[in-house]
Amino acid sequence: MRVYVAGPMTKGRWEENTRAAIDAGAVLMRNGFEPFIPHLYCLLDMVHPQHYERWMDLDFSYIRVCECLLRIPGESTGADREIEYATTRNLPVFTNVADLITWRDEQQQKVRELATDIQRVESTQERGTRIVPPLGGTLHDGERAEEKGQGT
Repeated sequence: MRVYVAGPMTKGRWEENTRAAIDAGAVLMRNGFEPFIPHLYCLLDMVHPQHYERWMDLDFSYIRVCECLLRIPGESTGADREIEYATTRNLPVFTNVADLITWRDEQQQKVRELATDIQRVESTQERGTRIVPPLGGTLHDGERAEEKGQGT
């Protein structure tokens, strides 16, 4: 699962900010995540400086392919914009790794349950059994189950 790490970069000491982001990324990696740490672009910016908005555009492009965002502590206008951007795309934003892990585990459980449901339906279809919805449900042609006399 891809996680975008958002936090201060230029407010305060960039070296300390970058270290905090790298440390957060390392914790994410140890827990099975794939972190994207935009702070690592500071080295590229030292050699080939870009305008601030160019970096923000690049950050937004990475947020679009991440499943969630981890906001590390510290004042940051850029990180606040990244959170706003992620929120408008309905991506969850976390402020600690423990909550992120819990969310990931819940998502994985939902996927397992869905896969089980799909296997059950496929197995039923292979046997040629028609699944009849519960009373009040709808059949394939949109008719109500009780109208067909199959709702019991």
